[in-house]
Amino acid sequence: MSSFAEKLKKAVSISRPIFWLGPPAAYAVGLALGGTMRGPFETWEMLLLAFPLSFLLYGINDIYDFESDKKNPRKGGLWGVRLEEKDIPWVKKTAFLFAAAMFVTGFSTLNPLHMLFTVLGLSIVYFYSAPPVRLKSIPVIDSLANGGYLYICFGLGCSLSGSTLFLHPYVVLGALCVSAGHALGTIMDYDSDKSMGERTFATVLGIRATALFAFVIFAISLLVFLNSGYHSFIGLVAGSFATLLSAFVLLSPKPENAKLAFKALIAFGLVVAYFYLLKYVVFGQWFGDFSEEELSQVRILWGG
Repeated sequence: MSSFAEKLKKAVSISRPIFWLGPPAAYAVGLALGGTMRGPFETWEMLLLAFPLSFLLYGINDIYDFESDKKNPRKGGLWGVRLEEKDIPWVKKTAFLFAAAMFVTGFSTLNPLHMLFTVLGLSIVYFYSAPPVRLKSIPVIDSLANGGYLYICFGLGCSLSGSTLFLHPYVVLGALCVSAGHALGTIMDYDSDKSMGERTFATVLGIRATALFAFVIFAISLLVFLNSGYHSFIGLVAGSFATLLSAFVLLSPKPENAKLAFKALIAFGLVVAYFYLLKYVVFGQWFGDFSEEELSQVRILWGG
């Protein structure tokens, strides 16, 4: 295998392909609700939020976790590969090129809101793992930063039209649900993180407190959804499923239960995301083929 092919294979593993879909999906929803139709620019920026953004986020993470990853039992499979010392220079260069492409793309719009979200997004991606800030080592903030990651992708899409819909309470609550899911993930990794001295939501505040945080966020979101007047079977199932899973972990606060709950949430989220990606993006016109019933429900949800 050629050197380039080896690096490409490793780059894909570093980027954790299972997480490629989330940022482009959040961006696409932001585009749709902000009223921006698909064009070459939007397609290009959305593609940057798939493999390039994931490589940037996890590449920086793997560089700064180089020493701890040597004894990390979770490394491999869905959670990337262990970098070798020889990998660090090319990973740094590739990450810089992707960051530069995102920066130039965002600033080419000359849209102040879009430029702000570009800067915020790149800052979170870098400082999540890099010292001296290292957000992933600040309990609670580590989970909030994960929700903020997708919130900013939504804001990038939404802001292209000048819309401030990213300030809507439902959007903020959606980001908090991502944070709640991440919090459950820190319970899943409790034993290995504790043994390596990692400071996470669960290792610092405890498993039960972390599960309570997730449960409260999911339960509030479900109640808000039920009272919103928006009728969606998938939304109802998603809210109920997340609330029940977090309640299960709260009642039986063990890492193995959190692992089961976390994996179930990821699997459910991927199925739903791929369904909507195929329905509205691949085979549709960026949500433009909503039925009249769906459109009326969306207007109710967003107060239109």
